[in-house]
Amino acid sequence: MMLRVEPDGAEWRVVRLGIGGEEARFDKRGDAVDWACRVATRRAPASVDVIDAAGQINARYSFDAAKAA
Repeated sequence: MMLRVEPDGAEWRVVRLGIGGEEARFDKRGDAVDWACRVATRRAPASVDVIDAAGQINARYSFDAAKAA
């Protein structure tokens, strides 16, 4: 699963790629990134891309599935 954190006016939205529509919306970039990373951790394998105002990837976080012991 891939999540994208992107600016939308003065807010930040989290979008799940391939599904369409937003998953969540936040006032602060940091809150959006924190939320997306928590969700990605639970749904691993997953990744979170943080997009800047120019549409470029500013940061990428990857989460691997937990391995059974």
